Amino acid sequence: MTRFEITPFIPTGSDRRDVMQLIADSEDFDGYRPLNDQSWLELSHHTENGTRISSTGTAWGYLAKDAENGQLCGYVHISKTNHGSAIEIATSPACRSDYLEIASALARKAIAGLAPAAYPVSLWAIRSNALLEEVAHSVSMKAGRELYQMRRALPLEAEDTQSDPLVLRTFRPGEDELSWLELNNRAFAGHPEQGNWDLNMLVAREQEPWFDPQGFILCIDANHLAGSCWTKIHPGNFPADPPMGEIYVICVDPAYQGQGMSAPLLRAGLDYLSSRGLRIAMLYVDSDNTAALKLYKRFGFKIDHTDRAFSLDEPPGYFRKLRTNR
Repeated sequence: MTRFEITPFIPTGSDRRDVMQLIADSEDFDGYRPLNDQSWLELSHHTENGTRISSTGTAWGYLAKDAENGQLCGYVHISKTNHGSAIEIATSPACRSDYLEIASALARKAIAGLAPAAYPVSLWAIRSNALLEEVAHSVSMKAGRELYQMRRALPLEAEDTQSDPLVLRTFRPGEDELSWLELNNRAFAGHPEQGNWDLNMLVAREQEPWFDPQGFILCIDANHLAGSCWTKIHPGNFPADPPMGEIYVICVDPAYQGQGMSAPLLRAGLDYLSSRGLRIAMLYVDSDNTAALKLYKRFGFKIDHTDRAFSLDEPPGYFRKLRTNR
């Protein structure tokens, strides 16, 4: 069994470059990136974007290196969410034979370094990764949210390409950021990841190679931003995944909900993706979001796979120690 050294990670110098390469290698090997968009942006832009707080500690995460040759075998990223914090784990394809040992050690170290205010802490098992689920159970995490990735073929069928009486225009960088943030944060109030965005989070995405304002569609009512459908194009990772168009963020102002606005916005986003030559559309939705699931199924979306979240509500032994010391 290989012996590993677990050390704090601060995103500077060679360690940052090594982590970025590890994540890229993992994505090429598995067909998906092991970090979510916000975590990736924190690393790639090397900016805290307001996410480093005392409760999650000063380290961005921890590294697992082979004690003999110094090879980077794994990384755990720690980030703040609206409901606590999250850890995400990446392992080098060259070290997969020791996956459980590496990932479990990183998870235990990350959890041990969190302050009580950082709880609950979550860990996502992307595409129902059985090994990562085993890691979650090993640190006493319990199964929680399920996130569906749904897909459908493009273009839309003829009966779905009807025109809609909405006033639509595309996003204008430098002008629409604040109004869109207000819309997003109203629509996703209380959501663990999508709610409470700030300007840095939006601007960082505008600087990504995939950002295209023509695929960021806004619905205007009486000069008020009432809804939006933001799309994203994934170039694909052949042969595992073909190019796909994603309904990245779709939202309607709560004041306009129930007025039939979601379907036309979704249709506009899918039509745009079709116009770019995409033949597959995808999106993510929580398994308990019945209204959204009803809409997506009506448009022919079917579940492709499930991501599962595991959570730990309090520090292991923390409250037991408090009771003991009374």
